[in-house]
Amino acid sequence: MVNFGDEITDPKYTKTMLYIAGHPDDESFGSGTIKKATERGCEVFVVPITHGREGYSDKKQKERIGDVRIEEMKESVKILGGEFLDFWELLDDLGHTPEEAGAFDREIWHRNKVLQDGLIYGIRKIEPNTILFPYEFDFNDDHKEVCKLAKYCISRSKRPSHPELGDSHIVNRSFEYEITNPMPNATHLIDVTDQWGAVEEAFLCHKSQVERDPGYLVRKALRSSARSLGQVYPQYVKETLNELWGNQVRGARELASYYVLHGKMYEALKSSTIEDFW
Repeated sequence: MVNFGDEITDPKYTKTMLYIAGHPDDESFGSGTIKKATERGCEVFVVPITHGREGYSDKKQKERIGDVRIEEMKESVKILGGEFLDFWELLDDLGHTPEEAGAFDREIWHRNKVLQDGLIYGIRKIEPNTILFPYEFDFNDDHKEVCKLAKYCISRSKRPSHPELGDSHIVNRSFEYEITNPMPNATHLIDVTDQWGAVEEAFLCHKSQVERDPGYLVRKALRSSARSLGQVYPQYVKETLNELWGNQVRGARELASYYVLHGKMYEALKSSTIEDFW
């Protein structure tokens, strides 16, 4: 049975949340949860493992796309009321480089010790009692690796070993969130209907990615509304996209607004266990 997880965004249970993203823009898929948590008084830190240097659609963007995407993410996180935490700066604090950690798109490997140390250090520094990270069966390999990395580091953070990474810290609860593909076995749904304006605004901060794939927002709208409606409206979607084919961003926004009017908007989470990593 799915739990409508209001307690996840309740400061009585979640004083501090750490939202771990594989790339800048992954926070958009949990943006309603982040916004709801900060509105209710939770402190939310958002940390991207990479700077998303593969997310370019034009050769002219290649050299600067990482910096562009990090700035887009900072803007998005600010709208959501969270605090941006740069993973590469955590590595620098420990005297390591992103190259040593493999903290780049398509290079993430959860068994990289430098990568592990960086995230353990971040967890112990922030001391969150709730952590969110990507779904274990996400289509994207980076997301899968970040999931494995997060589970491992949560389990290791509570041990008294490696004091150079900070004092040990116990994370009370952890959840996976969906990005690329829908999560069929969600344990919690977060109603983000009242946060949808901020969700839309946060999505559109990622201009470089919206230009590559204007369907970002409409996919999220379709997915989250289908959880409450039990179905989507394919004919309306087809007609709207055909009518606005030359301006897919506008089309996505109109579709999202339509779904907001026809049902609640939900984001899915799955309770995660770390027992396998002992």
